[in-house]
Amino acid sequence: MKTHVTLVNPPYPSGSHQHPPFTPLGLGYLAAVLEKAQYKVDVIDCQALGLNYEGFRSEIAKHKPDIVGITSTTLTYKSGLQIARIAKEVHPKCLTAMGGSHVSFWDQEALQECPQLDVIVRKEGENTMLELAERMETGKGYYDVLGTTCRKNGQIVKNADRPYIEDLDALPFPAHHLWPLERLRKHGTVIFPLVQAAAAFTGATSALRCECSADAIA
Repeated sequence: MKTHVTLVNPPYPSGSHQHPPFTPLGLGYLAAVLEKAQYKVDVIDCQALGLNYEGFRSEIAKHKPDIVGITSTTLTYKSGLQIARIAKEVHPKCLTAMGGSHVSFWDQEALQECPQLDVIVRKEGENTMLELAERMETGKGYYDVLGTTCRKNGQIVKNADRPYIEDLDALPFPAHHLWPLERLRKHGTVIFPLVQAAAAFTGATSALRCECSADAIA
């Protein structure tokens, strides 16, 4: 049976500054790559839907995912961990995976902090998530998947980095159709006032590789 993947954009922490919602391109590309391979994919964007933790609990209960993939930034790192905990409570047999720039360099610490988190997907996640879905489909272990940090027999294992995608044109367009686009119309009065807007991705890195950028240590 084809693997069912639910991708999650966690809520902002209570009291934090909240940007107007956009389709998170990282999840959009993951969803598109998985759909292209004929996997069932759905999305729970807590920010776009205005869901808190209990709202997410109710929503994830409507799904039956084999993999719950969670994105996060530094701002949403803690809420991402809480999403993993809730996903495991509702679906104990699901594989919980977390990606994003923060956990790419905080992988072992994240696994230590959250026992309900199974896998960290480091750096580019498209091919890594695709391989995780393939492993789940065939029943093979996922402990040696490139670009991941995971647990095996109680020990944290950091696998080798996955090579970067060379041909970006081979990637499908983000799966915008999986998002509630009608909820993404409200934007600030300074940036994109009164119009519906979407982010675009034109390159995988910066040519300058500034020291303040994640590119410098990627």
